Amino acid sequence: MTSQAELETSERYMQVARQWFTEGWAGNLAMADGIFSEELRTNGVHASVAGTGRQDSRPADRLP
Repeated sequence: MTSQAELETSERYMQVARQWFTEGWAGNLAMADGIFSEELRTNGVHASVAGTGRQDSRPADRLP
């Protein structure tokens, strides 16, 4: 059974996601500082304003 605290946390995360996908994707990128930490990781890779630092080694002509 889900606790009240888990439901509240889930709802808070959903509110943040809605805000990002409505305001952030509409061009209000200034609000990203309030959502994303400087320690953000995506698939275990540190992501920063400059990007993940990962380079795709595949030639562009091999992409579908």
